[in-house]
Amino acid sequence: MRLQPWIRSQRGTAFFLAIIALTLLSLLGLSVSFEGLSELTISDNFESDTEALLLADTGLNHAREELRGLYDPNDPNDEVGFDFLLRGPNATADPQGTGGFAARNPLTFSTARLMDPAYFTATITDDGILWKRNAAGNPVRVIPESGIVQRAARGADGKYGTSDDTLYLQNPGPDQILDTSDDTFMPPGAYTSGDWIMGRYFLKVTDDDQAPDEDGNAYDDANGKVIVRSMAIRNSLAMASRPRRNSVAVVEAVLSRDLSLELEGPLTIEATSVNSAVSGNAFELNGNDRSGRKPAKPGVGFMLDNPPSNAHDPAIDFYNSLSQQQKNNIRGAASNIPEITDTSIGDVTTETQSGPNSVLLDPNELAGLIDKLRDIAKADGTYYGTDQTWSGNNTRFGAPDDPRITFIDGSLNLSGNATGKGILVVTGDANLSGGAGL
Repeated sequence: MRLQPWIRSQRGTAFFLAIIALTLLSLLGLSVSFEGLSELTISDNFESDTEALLLADTGLNHAREELRGLYDPNDPNDEVGFDFLLRGPNATADPQGTGGFAARNPLTFSTARLMDPAYFTATITDDGILWKRNAAGNPVRVIPESGIVQRAARGADGKYGTSDDTLYLQNPGPDQILDTSDDTFMPPGAYTSGDWIMGRYFLKVTDDDQAPDEDGNAYDDANGKVIVRSMAIRNSLAMASRPRRNSVAVVEAVLSRDLSLELEGPLTIEATSVNSAVSGNAFELNGNDRSGRKPAKPGVGFMLDNPPSNAHDPAIDFYNSLSQQQKNNIRGAASNIPEITDTSIGDVTTETQSGPNSVLLDPNELAGLIDKLRDIAKADGTYYGTDQTWSGNNTRFGAPDDPRITFIDGSLNLSGNATGKGILVVTGDANLSGGAGL
């Protein structure tokens, strides 16, 4: 049998099959490459999203710590609200946008997505930033408009992303420019030119002006509650074919000022009887408001659980134990006790019952509060489980910019010029002498 020419000839078949195979392998290789690149992008985005969320949580925790005990002595509403924060250090309302949910953001989302964390170039108002006054009375930005920077310092191996790296936060300071002399938080000698700036978090405090107990004014905090929103940006994988896209996370919380220990005067005594012995004249109990804006309170106030007919007896017993000079050292509101006319010792039971401190008149509530304070002190390392004797210039009680809860499960003998600000709980006897200023 004789084959046809087109059946006998196989020239070019191998080349054709090779081209097909090469094309298939190339497509397979491209597919694997694109798949790997997509997985890398997804992985990096997941990592940066997670780290942005953790960084936002860090910002919220930072704000919570800074808000503890924070007030502005120049704000007439400082005992209740946070008006001074809502208006910013310039004390002027500078509203941006139309309000609502978006007004709580420190930055717009488009700005946050495109911003290089290493450079802050946005223009925003100072409304809602965290600030306080220094000893000279000048405003200091605690968390400035430019936020707090997260940096990574390479360890001994000179590589990022290994176990010897060091992460730290850096406050750009009042000039809002990194690596200048007014920066804070940064450990001494930590900065090097090769540090990696990973992200930033920004804070903004706004009023819950739509709450039932509010007045609808976004710059007037009438209930002592504010909304704190933390927005964090984190570097994500930058591709040459597309613009920067940071991971952005937002968390917020409603924080309120707890006034349950805002007692009626510098010294408040809850007792049905008093056996006191005050020695020396080197003390002052002054219930007058030093700014002159608020009504005076008693230098020493007495409150009772259930006032009997002899409710004033503890106050009178305390008064009778004082010398005239000691009585002169107790200043403040005029006494509301008829038997006391020449010093500021008053009955604050009614004021306590009608205010946030009413829990102090309930033994069960008071015991629960003491237990909470004990737990906080244990967590902060300011708990002492035995009797304590302290003397000299003791600073265990905190400072105006760092108030503390000091809990002593026992008795305290305190002498010397101790100073501090915060809460002192003594479950046993308390003997104070010297020039303590608490």
